[in-house]
Amino acid sequence: MQTKEFLLSGWVFLGFLLLLQCKSEMDNALDTAMKSASKGATIITGNIRNRDVYPNSKYIRILVPQLSVQGGALKLESPINKDGTFSFVIDLVRPQEVAIVNHVDFLYLLPGDSIHVELDFKRLSVAKLSGGKSADLSRDFHNYFNFLRYEDYHIGTQALIDLSWDEIRKILDKKRRYNRENRQTFLLKNKVGEEVVFLSEAMIELEYYSALVNITNGRKNIYHKEIMNEQKLINEVQEAAVKYFSKGLYSKAHFSFISAAYETAARLVYPLGDDTPYSDWAKKVAKTDTIRNFLVAKRAGYALLKKNLNEFETLSAHITHEYLLDRLINEYMIVRANMLNPENISASILRKPTDFANNITVNNNPVAQTVDINKGNVIVINIWANWCRPCHDVLLQFKPLVEEFAGKKVYFSFLCFSGLEQKAVDSFHKTGLDESSNHFCTPDEAQYLFKTFSPFGLPYGILVNRQGVVVDYGFHLRPGELLKEKINLLLEQDRLINSDR
Repeated sequence: MQTKEFLLSGWVFLGFLLLLQCKSEMDNALDTAMKSASKGATIITGNIRNRDVYPNSKYIRILVPQLSVQGGALKLESPINKDGTFSFVIDLVRPQEVAIVNHVDFLYLLPGDSIHVELDFKRLSVAKLSGGKSADLSRDFHNYFNFLRYEDYHIGTQALIDLSWDEIRKILDKKRRYNRENRQTFLLKNKVGEEVVFLSEAMIELEYYSALVNITNGRKNIYHKEIMNEQKLINEVQEAAVKYFSKGLYSKAHFSFISAAYETAARLVYPLGDDTPYSDWAKKVAKTDTIRNFLVAKRAGYALLKKNLNEFETLSAHITHEYLLDRLINEYMIVRANMLNPENISASILRKPTDFANNITVNNNPVAQTVDINKGNVIVINIWANWCRPCHDVLLQFKPLVEEFAGKKVYFSFLCFSGLEQKAVDSFHKTGLDESSNHFCTPDEAQYLFKTFSPFGLPYGILVNRQGVVVDYGFHLRPGELLKEKINLLLEQDRLINSDR
């Protein structure tokens, strides 16, 4: 998802070495998963024309859809060589969608295949593809998306809440018919691979049901308005899932559908109790073993996002789908490597400028300034904005946490993304928190935050140990038992993981 990983070149390899080192100590589920991963290497090569347009760009980045966050993705990096060439080797067990940041929104890769990508820094969104079947399929997808480029492909959910439910269904159904007709027109004019035929249909249908479920959930839990019959909704969602999770062909739409639609719809009909193991609940609600695997993998991915390796290992014992194991084990290796060596990622967050914003310095890096001034303490940084409704709730929840750690070597810092606006000043005053702990960001500082954590979402947390090293970051760092456990652990040691795990 849903963006926030800072991967340096070679981390996957480092993680692989670390995983081998501790393999004898890992449980049987992870050992089995490791053996099933890495079935087929796909090679991506490329070169860049007009590199002098962005001479400070040092890396090409690829996004691999993940289940750790809604709409999130794992970032892989390749250095750009002096001659403008770059390369990736990605291990796959199933066909895989990826994106090249700023250049190619959709590449479809096949295991054991190769693809060559020609990029032009003068025309960032233009790419020439050549190579094996991966190149042929990717060109087909490019033609399809270009055909729809000036059409409103996405089904929006805004401005629908206040309508009657019948009106909402009519709008969504009309939009889906429109997308289906455009797709059919394209298919009649173009001969494409069967993968394109299947996935282009799946994208339309899965996005339709994601919109349907999101509106239903919002109307019920936020606006308390009339909703469609919940059993009818889950039946429709189940039918779509069984159909489009049946061929081993997946795109980002499948990942977001599981997070945004399938689980949400299932919870409306089958609530998940606090004492119910998630794997048991998933087995109950999933119509097929593939869907069950996706649900459990999504939960395991979220455990990695929280850097909760114990929860990940428990969940991984119930994942048997090789495609998902491959994705999750790669992410596990990277997360564990970063937890053992947080200095790498910390340096990237605190000091490294972004490729397209090289005017950023430590002086307009409010995170680095906060860390430098308060080194010697465990530092909890919360980034918020006055226009962010959830931010206000989280700020209020911080006060008892601040009071609990008063007198200990813990410093709480708040960075307001809104800037020095009177409404923001008044909002923070109402929290009862020490106003000296809040900093209203300048436009340059706000630019740093946006570039570093883009795509930005609020509230956002950063956790720093007493040595001034960032050890965790993300949406999950909010007041609660998990954050308290991490703070207490950092008061005892400098990492969130023991080296003997």
